[in-house]
Amino acid sequence: MSLANRYRWLLRAYPRRYREQRGEELLSTLLDSAPANRTWPPLADAVDLLVCGMRERLALNRLRALDRGLRLAALIALPLAAGLSVFCWLVVEPITDSAGEDLPFTPFGSFYTCGPAAYATWVLAALVWLATPRWGRAAVGLGVITTLALVAIDAVTEYQRPPAYLIALLTGLGIVACAGLRSPASLPERLVAPVGTGALIGVLLLLTVLMERLGGWSGFFYRWTAGELMSAGCLATLAVMFLIGSVQMVRRLEASWLWATLILAVPVGWVAAYTQGGPQRTRPLALFVLVATVGVLVIAVKLASSVRLVPVRTTSSRS
Repeated sequence: MSLANRYRWLLRAYPRRYREQRGEELLSTLLDSAPANRTWPPLADAVDLLVCGMRERLALNRLRALDRGLRLAALIALPLAAGLSVFCWLVVEPITDSAGEDLPFTPFGSFYTCGPAAYATWVLAALVWLATPRWGRAAVGLGVITTLALVAIDAVTEYQRPPAYLIALLTGLGIVACAGLRSPASLPERLVAPVGTGALIGVLLLLTVLMERLGGWSGFFYRWTAGELMSAGCLATLAVMFLIGSVQMVRRLEASWLWATLILAVPVGWVAAYTQGGPQRTRPLALFVLVATVGVLVIAVKLASSVRLVPVRTTSSRS
């Protein structure tokens, strides 16, 4: 199969009408920018075509506020995933002397689970986005694949995986980041990842120290205290986003920050509900929150795509 045919296969992600109108033009641009001896599309181009095709199918490009909200949500989702990964890697995962010698499972080196294998990819994704935004989506995609691979590692090896809620949270944040990140990106957009990651790590570490002094910290193997701390950090982020969005809506009638809050509420909301107590008690609540947030997002997109704003004509009187 030639390079052109492989690009045509990737272009199937776009709607047929779009391909009929602009497919050949887009294919020509891709082939002109490719080296003469290349036979496979670059990974970054493949991810961009698939993501942009799905965005076109979902009509996100025609909803400007939602499109901007998705980009804002992606810029925040990446540091959330990286910050949670560093926190788990440095605070929750390391085996301490107080844990005892007789563990009920085989440790992953000096860590409780094989989670650090995936956490490293999220830190790498944040650094790649800072250095070369063109490869940002590919790096985030690697993080999602590695995180999901932890389930297979747990099934076929003697190493344990992190809890399912953390895998689901990182995967959801990665999907949002992969859908909304795009290049070229300005320097402030690129700096959001390391600055946001550092801020989240600092807040979580501060809360950990405070809870240790109060005697309420139990981080061994992702006890509920660790999950509650991570959920609190994510919910605090959503609260700040909602506050910014409310002010923006009142002052400028701009809903991009509110869209970003609603998008991130899908992966964050149900996980936050799940970690507030034992799993038997919170699973129904988490399922309800997940269905509710997805339903609200779908209804909001449907309403936004059907509403057409009509400009109001005003007449000025001469004094």
